[in-house]
Amino acid sequence: MKTEETRIPWCLEDVPKEVLGLLNDHETDSSRFVGGCVRNHIMEVDKSLDLDIATKFEPEKVTEIMERAGLQVIQSGTSHGTVTAVCDGESFEITTLRKDVATDGRHAVVKFTDDWLEDAKRRDFTFNALYYDGVQTVYDPTDKGIDDARERRVTFIGDANERLREDYLRILRFFRLNAQFELECYEEGLRACNENRLGLKMVSKERIWKEFRALLRRSANPYYTLVKMYDSGVLGLVLPGIDKRKLQSRPIALRDCGTSGVPDELQKVMSLIPRSEVVVEEIAVSLRLSNVFRKRLIKWAKCEADIEEDRSEEDWQKLVTLISKEGFYDRVFGSATEKDAGKWKKLIESISNWEIPAFPINGRDMANVGFVERQIGQILKDLKEIWIDGGFRHSSKQLIDIARQRYLSKAI
Repeated sequence: MKTEETRIPWCLEDVPKEVLGLLNDHETDSSRFVGGCVRNHIMEVDKSLDLDIATKFEPEKVTEIMERAGLQVIQSGTSHGTVTAVCDGESFEITTLRKDVATDGRHAVVKFTDDWLEDAKRRDFTFNALYYDGVQTVYDPTDKGIDDARERRVTFIGDANERLREDYLRILRFFRLNAQFELECYEEGLRACNENRLGLKMVSKERIWKEFRALLRRSANPYYTLVKMYDSGVLGLVLPGIDKRKLQSRPIALRDCGTSGVPDELQKVMSLIPRSEVVVEEIAVSLRLSNVFRKRLIKWAKCEADIEEDRSEEDWQKLVTLISKEGFYDRVFGSATEKDAGKWKKLIESISNWEIPAFPINGRDMANVGFVERQIGQILKDLKEIWIDGGFRHSSKQLIDIARQRYLSKAI
């Protein structure tokens, strides 16, 4: 087993040190940090979002040790050997060393072990099978993880096809890690993902969206990885409405084009699909999107506001007030391409620094004038359009007077 002496600063902070220490005080070298927190240090990138621990103790014993120390323990996956300990507001997934007994591409039947190599062999990529003792030593049971992390390669442990057939979601993890660290997808991995891509149909839609969402959120520049995903046939399975022409046009939402706004994961999806109600409904079902995301996609698809034509700054402000800042960003990131990134950079910066004025009247004002409830919504909508068209200059008194003049005689 290859080892390397080093000090990982985020594993040596007080809280992580305390949690690992509780386990190792009970039995020396029974537990080690594992995965992303070790990998990221070797790769010299930012701290991992997760500080995971591998241990020889079974979940019941981990729970006993943690609770005896006064820590909260969440039974987050005991059938697979995982509990979550919460210390000073930080969460730590603590998982018993294990090996796969049976796999079907979605779930695994596992058996607990005390063998670090067996635990490493069931993991996905070599640089995710690195363990740190919390003092100064990184352990590399596959003998390849340290080198792959340093050389920035996402390499499957052992045979790539076998790893994927154990859990087809690893196809998306392969692309997610390449996108996250802006790496070149190595050919053996690409071939395996292409050959096994139909296995994604066995994976739950929720798990697919969770992993694909992480790919989009954690990568500032996922463009090149998404192109590889498209060429391998994977992206079309994840996004059934993928628009090849939009992808080829190099959307600014998928590339760092210097815009001051940062596109979110849904805007990145918008940049890849046609603005069609039929397509967004299909994607909402395919990815089991939340109602919030589904409604936002539909609103984007229905939005008729033209963002291509030249407008004065005041006209842009009127449009943004009408469709909201979020709606404006959705339209821009959903269609703008690299060739006109300069124009959008300037406009996005201008809009982000501009505060939408508060509409000076509300439903109560209309009720006080004498309008009935069923009329108020439409009247407020009409008055808001008048207020926007007038450059936000109408006062509340002026708008109320307009309402009286135009609508009060029709009130019933």
